[in-house]
Amino acid sequence: MDPTDILDFYFEISQGDATGDILMTGEEIASFTLGTTAEATAGGVRIMSDGVRAPIADGRIIRFWMDVDPTTQSSTIFDSRGILVGIVLTITTDADPLRKKQRTVGIRVANQ
Repeated sequence: MDPTDILDFYFEISQGDATGDILMTGEEIASFTLGTTAEATAGGVRIMSDGVRAPIADGRIIRFWMDVDPTTQSSTIFDSRGILVGIVLTITTDADPLRKKQRTVGIRVANQ
């Protein structure tokens, strides 16, 4: 992602009975939160939360939009390879008792 981009991203949540699956068979997403790591926040990388760009879950797909604060877009941290920012997804399931899973995914932000 270039620091001047405004882009949408998707998480496709795995479901099944394998060890790595986030949702077990029959489970659904009851709620979720998205956040950024400290390095992302320091670089001005944001998960957008307004209107049509607010994070949303549709079945097993979680969609969110990211941008970089205009005051940090020209920072030298985005030169060369830029920075690898962490997007932290926390899911609470509808299981009884409820289960909570957290995963961090990296997105590189660099001048293109």
